[in-house]
Amino acid sequence: MDKIDIEEIRNEFIKESINSPTLISDLANMEKYISESYDGRALIELLQNADDALSTRFYIEKLDENTFLVANNGRAFTREDLVSLCRSGASTKKRKSTTIGFRGIGFKSVVNFSQEVHLISGNIKLTFSKEKTKKAINKDINVPLIRIPHIFNENKYNEIINKTLKLGYNTIFIFETNKSTLKAEIDEFDNTCMLFLKHINQVKFNYDSNSINTIARTKIEDHLMASINNNNNIERWLVINNENDIESIAFKYENNSVMPTNDKNYIHSFMPTKDRFSIPCKINGDFSTDPSRTRIIIDDDSIMAIDNIAKNMSKLLIKIIIQQEDRYRILSVVSKIKTNMLINILKKSINDYFFEKLKEHFLDALKKYYDHNKIYIQPIWLSNEDLDLLGITNDYVINRELLEKINGLEQLLRLLDVNLIDMNSILKSTINKEFSNYTRLNILKYIIDKYEFNLPNEQKEFISKGLLFKGINNITSLENIKNIKDIDEDYLNELINLVGNEKKVELFFKKFNILVTENKSKDKTENKIIISKDIHTFTQKSVIQKWRSVEQNVKLILEEFDDITEVIDVSKRNIGYDLEAICKNGERRFYEVKSVNNLGDQFSMTNNEVLTASQHPSQYYLCIVKQDDRKIEMCLINNPANTLNLERRVRAWEYICESYDGIKIERLLDG
Repeated sequence: MDKIDIEEIRNEFIKESINSPTLISDLANMEKYISESYDGRALIELLQNADDALSTRFYIEKLDENTFLVANNGRAFTREDLVSLCRSGASTKKRKSTTIGFRGIGFKSVVNFSQEVHLISGNIKLTFSKEKTKKAINKDINVPLIRIPHIFNENKYNEIINKTLKLGYNTIFIFETNKSTLKAEIDEFDNTCMLFLKHINQVKFNYDSNSINTIARTKIEDHLMASINNNNNIERWLVINNENDIESIAFKYENNSVMPTNDKNYIHSFMPTKDRFSIPCKINGDFSTDPSRTRIIIDDDSIMAIDNIAKNMSKLLIKIIIQQEDRYRILSVVSKIKTNMLINILKKSINDYFFEKLKEHFLDALKKYYDHNKIYIQPIWLSNEDLDLLGITNDYVINRELLEKINGLEQLLRLLDVNLIDMNSILKSTINKEFSNYTRLNILKYIIDKYEFNLPNEQKEFISKGLLFKGINNITSLENIKNIKDIDEDYLNELINLVGNEKKVELFFKKFNILVTENKSKDKTENKIIISKDIHTFTQKSVIQKWRSVEQNVKLILEEFDDITEVIDVSKRNIGYDLEAICKNGERRFYEVKSVNNLGDQFSMTNNEVLTASQHPSQYYLCIVKQDDRKIEMCLINNPANTLNLERRVRAWEYICESYDGIKIERLLDG
């Protein structure tokens, strides 16, 4: 390696400084501003610079309370590197190149805590010092720290330098500090910032106690499994990207599946910014950032980066659909995407652009895969036989088998504007096709719920002519019904039960001038109960408040179960259960909450609930709950459709249970 004449470079900068003292003062102010903008990011800037120098190892040692050694084993500094370091914004690194940084100002972040900086790299040995700069130009003015290189003659560091060089490190910085900033950054170091570095696979701290962070990347099919090890504490990440692409997606990986990152879903522009991603995972791209590199700036480069990430995400989702397998349960994370409901009012964020691009790429890919311009979802209440009877040929319908097989798929499809089969198409078919009772009832429920206050004329015509009702002797249309008594009693009661509101059903018939009479059937109730003495115990984490609804309190209790990661309240959707729980192993459980005055009181199940319980026997639970001002008691019953003695009574077709056995849970109420 050619010898670099530090004295020559030093004299060049001294001459400039003497001739332009005002410029030097301005540069000092700018340097101070830059260092303050990068406050708290000096460590990761040094790490990034090391990665750009092709380092595989990065090392920090605390020499004393105010002195730190930072080293890497990358390529040594060249004369060009040194000159660019001394000149603000004159980096040799270019955007879209193999390096991460490109402004050439990141190193100025060390000014915020350094009095002197010593650099040893290859043939370079020098010192940056404000005091030495003032003496060199013989002016008592404000001067920058990183500007004029001085000859390094600090013999007190020779021993540690030689020791570090023998360990294989090529570039060494020694920082003599006047603040605890660097100490704080070392204490708060997040080793996941190693995920998107290109070369570094070890970060070692010799600071109070030794800490070694390593990352190992293993190629699995078309993605990487990255294992970050901190003193044998291993954290795994599934990294998705296209070969040679900068843009990447990283999912936290535990127990053979991905998990939401929650507190670590930061957007990386190679190093972490302070902007969070709308999905609980990490992404990396060549984003434009503000001078501190902590906030994403939305420009053409950032939009291009987020578009590439959306393409990668879309390919991943389509692959899951094609393979009909979510091997790593990625949808359990992606389906948690947060969208901005005020996107048309507020300025679009980088997350808004991502959601927009994801929908665009995903829908295009879905249409291409299924070879149809319109894609729909099969409703849960539409059987395969009725779907075939519907005879849809121009559009593609994603069937229930696939939706049930891949947890979270339907939620994501709906979020990305893939909707249920158009109800107008179904209603038109009812005019000349006879569907099953269950499908007809659900069509009516949809219409009654959606058009409770105003029924459009088009739908009104379809409903009048459609074969949607079971008469006394045959399937018929409203055109042939004058009185509600002309409808089969069982069928009418099932409709009332499914809608859950008799008044809404009566209002619907009145819109068609159907004479409505009251259903005055009643049932008798008895108390015959056997309650298990088995008490479910768990650690109390949340406070169960008496002012909360029963469903809210049950949700809180279920969230305390060790094998449950999340509980979702779906009580307003009328889908046969109130709460849906996601377990750590990816399994879903369905909980229907039944309030009673006392445990042992009779309760009833609707036709919809019994059907849902029958479809998911091992996953379905009844929660029989008594809540008063003092405490909440709950009896959990698994697989009620097969384990309980349910008696069907004509009330609006409910299933009455007079005795049950299950796991009892009891909690005192607060507030």
